[in-house]
Amino acid sequence: MEDLRQSDFICISPQYLPEYVKMLHDLCNPFGFSLNITNYVSSANSLTLNIQTDLDIFVCDKYYADLNREEHCKIPIADTESGFVMAWRTDNDKPYLRKFIENTLFLYGK
Repeated sequence: MEDLRQSDFICISPQYLPEYVKMLHDLCNPFGFSLNITNYVSSANSLTLNIQTDLDIFVCDKYYADLNREEHCKIPIADTESGFVMAWRTDNDKPYLRKFIENTLFLYGK
C-alpha cells in the first residue's frame, strides 16, 4: 500500500457504493496517507474506462472481469481478502436457484 501514496485513485462513487470508499480509506490509513481521489464513477464497469494517466489506479478484487487486458497491470495487495457476495430473495424457491446456491456453497462456501 505504501507504493500507492502518490497514486490518483478512481473510485466508485459513495452515492452508489459507500462501502468501497470506506474500504479504500481503511487500506490507506495504516500507512499514513489519505486517498487522492481524482475521479468517481457510477459502477465497477466504469473503472477501467476512466484510467487516463500512469498515476491512475483503482482497487478491485481478483474476480473483476476487465483485469486480463494487456494494457493493465495488476498487483495483489498483501494481507487482503478477495471474495464475492451472493444475494437472493428469501422467498424465491425456484429449483435452479437452490441448485446454484448449493453448488456455490460447495465450491466457495465456508
